[in-house]
Amino acid sequence: MHMLDLHRIEDFLKALPLLVAHVDDAAESTADWQAKRLEALFSGIPLNEREQEHSALSWEFQNRVQHLFPKRIFIVINRTQDDLSSPKKIQDTLTKKYRTHAPPGDSSRLNGKRAKSMFEGIRYPSCDMISRTDGMKQTCMVIYPRNINSDPVIDFASWFNASASHLKSFIPVSGNEFDRMNLHHETFGHGTEPLESWSPLPAYKARDCEFRADIAAMAGILHDTGNRNAAKAWMFFRELYALRADFQNTSLNDDILLYAYSSQLRKAFTELEKTPNIQSMDDVALVALINRVHAPLSITLQENRRHKTALSHARTIIRDATQGHDTTFHKLSRKNPEQLMDAVEILKNAMEAHAFFINPAPHMQKTHKPGPHLVPKSPI
Repeated sequence: MHMLDLHRIEDFLKALPLLVAHVDDAAESTADWQAKRLEALFSGIPLNEREQEHSALSWEFQNRVQHLFPKRIFIVINRTQDDLSSPKKIQDTLTKKYRTHAPPGDSSRLNGKRAKSMFEGIRYPSCDMISRTDGMKQTCMVIYPRNINSDPVIDFASWFNASASHLKSFIPVSGNEFDRMNLHHETFGHGTEPLESWSPLPAYKARDCEFRADIAAMAGILHDTGNRNAAKAWMFFRELYALRADFQNTSLNDDILLYAYSSQLRKAFTELEKTPNIQSMDDVALVALINRVHAPLSITLQENRRHKTALSHARTIIRDATQGHDTTFHKLSRKNPEQLMDAVEILKNAMEAHAFFINPAPHMQKTHKPGPHLVPKSPI
């Protein structure tokens, strides 16, 4: 982007408060309902349609990754069947499933201490590794899908610190597709990482692991369904989350930075979309594609520092705009134009993401509209 693009600065800055409108609204929580529904399922009531989809996806990914990496044990949790309601239940469930996939004679049992620590994170989609120190003879990847009956709109609202009523009524990704992308992120992404990636990592390397897993999510949905809008939704929600999450805090916390790699993810999407015959690839070729796209874009220490600075400036520029001034914007334009360009790129990307997900605030729909030279052109 060139400085000449900024001749509509006033319109651009007036539009920025839109990015954090309604950021204080409480998001809905379904945690209590989920627990009650699981209890009912374990008592034997029939699965509804979304629960049947969840179960089918769990079995599908269990088969896909187990055949892909026969020397690495995978356990893909099926929340409609696998009881994880206590550390003891986790210990029993994972031990049983491990023995199902382990070589004959392997009677390993997950130890209670590890089961207790795993209990803290079972409500969220994730990938966890258990190994010899946890009681298992072989390295095992445990994949937790999204919760049953999850609604993408509710999840997006939670990440954006907004009420679901402020999100658009139609977002072009179904619950099944979002479940699928999450499973690709955890299995084909984190589940295929080198084992050394599971040791404590510097912050920039941890971000790079998440970045590669996000490439896996986008590549996976393009491979499985061909829905480019679903892949774009994944890219866009990362961009908007980086600006709206914990916005009242003037400092950046590690959770926000972990997923903040806006420009890199767009470049990755562009490469994926150009890939011929992606839907006809087998899963071995799909992992190779993920690695090929990731390699030249991987996040280095220098890139990590640059993006952290850019994101911090972007959030400060928005904060200035909500208070009616443009101090940081013009200070950077005088003293460090390159850093300003980085921040503006993040803001432009976020505007496109905002338009994808969120209804404009009523009082801004007519007056705070970015000028034509600053409306971000889609790079995809």
